[in-house]
Amino acid sequence: VTAALAWALMSGVMAHAPLLMAGCGIGLGGSVFMMSAHLMAMYAPGFVIGRAIARWGGARVGLSGVVLLLGAVWLLPQLVSAAPMGLTLVAAGMGWGLATIGATAWLHASGRPSALMLACHDLMLFLGAMAGVWTLAFA
Repeated sequence: VTAALAWALMSGVMAHAPLLMAGCGIGLGGSVFMMSAHLMAMYAPGFVIGRAIARWGGARVGLSGVVLLLGAVWLLPQLVSAAPMGLTLVAAGMGWGLATIGATAWLHASGRPSALMLACHDLMLFLGAMAGVWTLAFA
């Protein structure tokens, strides 16, 4: 559920961030830079997160990522300038990375999951992503 929520929130952010940037008058170059930084932030935690998971466990790391992502999702629509918006997108990306990797570690914590468990996990991620886009698209 942690990862599915993260995917729902991230899908909404990625669907609406370019529109928010355009609405604030941020040009194509600024938008590309911010989205590039956001994408780097999504995957960069993967290089060091193993130590955090070993210390605090996948559940805590995953939930902390969701909290960071929720804060960024709440803050993003309220911003009107490039620098704060870019930093918030980086925070959203880091939150997604922490939540996704933490939830995956949580899933594997008690041993190798069955194929059915992995399939259910992936289905939840897919449904979360679709729910995130649909919820914000029709809101």
